[in-house]
Amino acid sequence: MEIAAATADDSGTLDALLATFESSIDRVRRLRATQRPDASDDERLVRWAQGPRQQARRVLIVADKLPRRDTDGPLLSHIAALRGLGWTIELVASAELARGEAAAAGLKAWGVTCHRAPQVASVEEVLRRKRNDYDMVYIAGTDNTRVYAPLARIWQSKARIVACIDDIGPPTLSAMRMVDATIVHTSDNADRLRTMAPGATIHIVPWVAHTLVGSGKKRPFQGIGFIGQEGAAWFADVVMPLVWARDPDIACVFAGPSRSGDPRIQFVPDTDTMLSIVRATAAIGPNSLILDSFAAGVPSVLTPAAAASLALSKPLRSTIVETEADMADMLCDIYHQPALRGRFARAGLALARDCYTEAAAEAAMTVAVGSGSSRVGARLARAG
Repeated sequence: MEIAAATADDSGTLDALLATFESSIDRVRRLRATQRPDASDDERLVRWAQGPRQQARRVLIVADKLPRRDTDGPLLSHIAALRGLGWTIELVASAELARGEAAAAGLKAWGVTCHRAPQVASVEEVLRRKRNDYDMVYIAGTDNTRVYAPLARIWQSKARIVACIDDIGPPTLSAMRMVDATIVHTSDNADRLRTMAPGATIHIVPWVAHTLVGSGKKRPFQGIGFIGQEGAAWFADVVMPLVWARDPDIACVFAGPSRSGDPRIQFVPDTDTMLSIVRATAAIGPNSLILDSFAAGVPSVLTPAAAASLALSKPLRSTIVETEADMADMLCDIYHQPALRGRFARAGLALARDCYTEAAAEAAMTVAVGSGSSRVGARLARAG
């Protein structure tokens, strides 16, 4: 290839070479897409011993990027639910085909096949090369659904097309018309979509809260944690000074690398560490880690935007605040009043245990993928 390119002396010859190389690459990609990893001798022996069995159903998940725990807990929870139901899972990230090595490695360890460059160049290529290879195509997000659902209809004509949508607006309706079913996370969003699109098939599939603990766990550290990355500077610069005006000894804790010289602002390696040492958390936008805070027995003070994606019970709705002053006051009250902190901690744990467990997600996903029935939606509706 290098010799041919070096000897080409005009643009026409180079164009011809380029077309030849692209054709060759296309043939290799097509061949690669049909290959399956070779089973080891031990795996073949296990299969023989187990005898004939039904082939696992296959799902292709289409997302913008490879999911990470701190930002994409709902999608990871749905992947876990599909795994629990026995699905073979493949994933393609339209904006992250050649990046996110750590996230891809984590998904691979989880048994998820990620379609990546240079083996594939686009979502369309995966759908086309693996024509009618999937039993379901799960598309995350309104924009992705509007782009890729029509292509999935063409190349995966036998598959059930499902969209997971949380951003509800005018484009949502056109996206919903392209799929067999729509997944949302809360009963409020389901009700809104049913009003917008009467007769549409809509399922509530929750995500999963991480490790559940006892609500009586003591918090030895004198701190308040912030959930997420977006808005962290605002929280440190606007909300915490209001907190310090009431109690200058309360520390502000973030998960991640240190980026402040203020001794009252402390950094810990990860969210799990933060949740093990703080008395309360705050969040200003949608984030699955809010549920992890509940599951850790740590109350969380939320803006309306942060609360919108959660089916909060009545006690927890009183932790929703409108202004930075209200947030500071609520955080201080929770921090200094054990009875109030305990009440919110118990309510958060109850919500996580009742509605956001692996069993609840799997039961709801069973209905969304087209088999079985579940009462999870009813429980979420009661919680909301």
